[in-house]
Amino acid sequence: MGAVMINTLAYARRLVDAGFTQQQAEIQAEVLLDAVSEHLASKADIERLESNLSHSISCLDTKVDVAVERLDTKIDVAVERLDTKFDAAIERLDTKIDSVAERLDAKIDSVAERLDTKFDSVAERLNSNIDQVENRLDDKIDHVSKDLSGTFSTRIAESKAELVRWVVGVGLLQTTLITGLVLMVLKQGT
Repeated sequence: MGAVMINTLAYARRLVDAGFTQQQAEIQAEVLLDAVSEHLASKADIERLESNLSHSISCLDTKVDVAVERLDTKIDVAVERLDTKFDAAIERLDTKIDSVAERLDAKIDSVAERLDTKFDSVAERLNSNIDQVENRLDDKIDHVSKDLSGTFSTRIAESKAELVRWVVGVGLLQTTLITGLVLMVLKQGT
C-alpha cells in the first residue's frame, strides 16, 4: 500500500493537550501512523484498484456478453431443432391418425356391408317363411272351404232328398185322403 498522509504533529499536540506526556503523545502518534500505513489505502491505491476493478468488470462484461451471445445462439439452434422435431412429430402423428382413421373407416364400411348382407339374408328368410306360412294358410283355407263346401253340398243334397221324400209322402197321403174321401162320397151316394 502507498504512504498515508497523517499529521502526526497535530495529533501529538492534541494528545498532550488532553493530558498525555510529550513522550506518550509522540509514541501514540507513531503507532497510529504505523497501523494506519499498513491497513489504509491511499487515494492512489484506491484509484489503481478502481482502475483494475473497472478493467475486470469490463472484461467480465465482455465475457458475459460473449457467453450470452453464445447461449442465445445455442438456444436458437436448440429451439430450431426442437421446432423441427416437433413439426416432424406432428406430421408423424397426423399420418398415424389418418392411417387409423382410414382403417377404422374401412372396418366400419366392412361391418356395415356385412350387416347389410345379414339384414338382406334375414329379410329373404323371413319373406320366404311368410310366403310358406301364407301358402300353408291358403291350402288350409282351401281345404276347409272344400270340406265346408262338400259338407254343405252333402247336407243340402240330403236335405233335398229328405224334402222330396217328405213331399212325396205328403203327396201320397193327400192322394190317399182324396181317394178315401172320393170313395166315401161314392159310397154314400150309392
